[in-house]
Amino acid sequence: FFFTAKQSVLYVGALFLSVLPTGPLYVDHMTATYYFIFALLVKLFLPLQGLWNCAIYIRPRYNALRSRLKDETFGTVLYAVIVGDQRED
Repeated sequence: FFFTAKQSVLYVGALFLSVLPTGPLYVDHMTATYYFIFALLVKLFLPLQGLWNCAIYIRPRYNALRSRLKDETFGTVLYAVIVGDQRED
């Protein structure tokens, strides 16, 4: 239960992190003003939602593999998660 709850909270957090910068942009449209910084934040954070979701999706496998491969670097374990672990025992 706690694993599922933690994953759910992370997905919702990623959604809010990506979508919250759009709020001020809608206010800009209602007041007929344009603030470059809000548009920039939206253009930066909205596409990153896929990256956050990917990181959250692979997190459980990364943690499991990390506990098994304690001496490996972050990059090595991440590569093993994404490409596949070739060191199956």
